[in-house]
Order: sequence, then C-alpha cells, then structure tokens
Amino acid sequence: MKILPIRSIESDTYTTVIKPSEWGTASVTAENELAMLEDTPQLLRYADIEFKDKFIVSDGLPVVSTEANAVEVNLDLNNKEFMLDENFEVSLSIDAKKILDSELDGTVFTDKHVLAQAKTILFETKVIARIKELLEIARSHVNSFEETIEQTL
Repeated sequence: MKILPIRSIESDTYTTVIKPSEWGTASVTAENELAMLEDTPQLLRYADIEFKDKFIVSDGLPVVSTEANAVEVNLDLNNKEFMLDENFEVSLSIDAKKILDSELDGTVFTDKHVLAQAKTILFETKVIARIKELLEIARSHVNSFEETIEQTL
C-alpha cells in the first residue's frame, strides 16, 4: 500500500486526508492485499494511538524531533474506528483560530498556524504508523493454510 496524505489550507483551517493512493507492494498485487484485508480484517481505532510527539520548527515548518529543545504536541481526539479496506479514508481539520493562546509555548510554537500544522503532521505521522502496524499484523497471518493437496486413498 502506498499513502500520500492530501493537505489543504482554507480559511485558516489545516486539513489532511489519509487514504491509499495505491494498493499492493513490489511483491504483492493490489488484489492480493485487499483479499488479505478481507480475510484478516484490521480496524484502525484512534483509542489505540497515542497522539503525542515532540516537535521543533525548521525553516518555518514543524518537524518531529528528538532534540532537547523539542516541544511536546498533543491531539485529544474522540475515539473513531475505521476498517482498513478499499474504502479506507481518515481526515482531520484543525482551525488555527480555535487554538488557545495557552497552547503556545512561547519559544518553539509562537504562532497558532504553525501549531495547527504540527497537529496535522502529528495526526498523519501517528495514523500512518498505525496503518503500517495493522498491515504487518495482517501479513503475519498470511500463509498457505488454504492450499490443500489432493490425496488418493
């Protein structure tokens, strides 16, 4: 599976849409990957994801970082569940105007728009990581169980 988040900005609202841009891999056809997800259904739950990470701002863009001066960014989302299948799509919109002044730390995040971008990137990063985990779980269940050998008695 390939995923390319689609980002947009409109009226100070930062939006990302995450959905597969292509099914399959170099060694698995799209049909086989979708069949695998039918045979071993995987459910993406926000409750299973910790939407928290540290960021710095580099060249005006928030970047996930382990540097000592990185600032923690959190997203508090209500639980939602999405089946990983051919119709999979999740999205998030952050209105920069609704970010509280108290959320700005005064050093790394001094601008609500940059913090809105960081929250959007945090969402993308964590959701894509969870999708990867779910695909690995599904792939771990793929074997030759359905193949049988005719026996002459």
